[in-house]
Amino acid sequence: MGVIEPQDAFAIDMHFHANVFRRSNAKRRRISLALSKTVMHLDGLCSTEHAYKDPIEAYDFLDAMVRHHGLKTWVIPGLENISKEGVEVIQLFPTRKALVDAVEKAPAFSWSIHDVHALRRNDGILVLPHPFSPSNTGIVTGIGLEKTRSLLQHFDYIEMSNGSFLEVPIEMLPATRFKERIAKTTQFPSGLVPAGVGQCYGSDAHRPEDLNLFSLLKKGRNESMFETLSRPQKLKPIYRSMDDMQAGYKITRSLLTSSIEYMQKQDYKLSSSGFKASGERRSLSKFARDLFVD
Repeated sequence: MGVIEPQDAFAIDMHFHANVFRRSNAKRRRISLALSKTVMHLDGLCSTEHAYKDPIEAYDFLDAMVRHHGLKTWVIPGLENISKEGVEVIQLFPTRKALVDAVEKAPAFSWSIHDVHALRRNDGILVLPHPFSPSNTGIVTGIGLEKTRSLLQHFDYIEMSNGSFLEVPIEMLPATRFKERIAKTTQFPSGLVPAGVGQCYGSDAHRPEDLNLFSLLKKGRNESMFETLSRPQKLKPIYRSMDDMQAGYKITRSLLTSSIEYMQKQDYKLSSSGFKASGERRSLSKFARDLFVD
């Protein structure tokens, strides 16, 4: 996979996870240093941490990282929210205050994907990530293609390709629905995009070294990156080579990340519903991370 990066454009990752939730200060410092080297070529970075993993903390971390390392990268506040059905939606905002307000008004698992229009705000941008993801986080898998078609018009952008699936050796997979959905997650069918809805690209990276797919953005001289994005448009992809990462290793890491985040969802549901077990209840996700990650 080569590099396509025109010199007269701005590069922005529309889907990135800081992944510092419940991390030690030492680990955060290592992530900050590694990330500063990875994003120094980017003009914009959308903070889209999962709603159940403290997206405000994630944005603050990225904002502080950029300022600490003297980078010119513009960090856009946002989150990857999740519906009662388990379908994920990205919300982007012009300010931290707007992000805080959105988190309070529509917490994770508190709303239905069928009412996604209620998430629309005059000061926000609504993005549909990985629509064909094999898991229920993808809207097509979650509620079916026909119901999805009726909701696409409510989004400002549709993620046409998701970087976390780009390294999967699709040609080696058997011809199944799973393979078909992975293929459509790496390339969403353009014929399904409604008129007036923009097209974008994002890495969906959870680690600095996984940033591999960005959106090419051309903006006016006197407007911010967010103001430009507020006008839905057909953005073009920018690919970054990842020759140093073997596909098998990336799949293993992706599966592990998905497993940990599944447990983090359960932790969130238990804590937010007021559930309390007798004695001290150890976090499922922390237990998994202690075993396999840190």
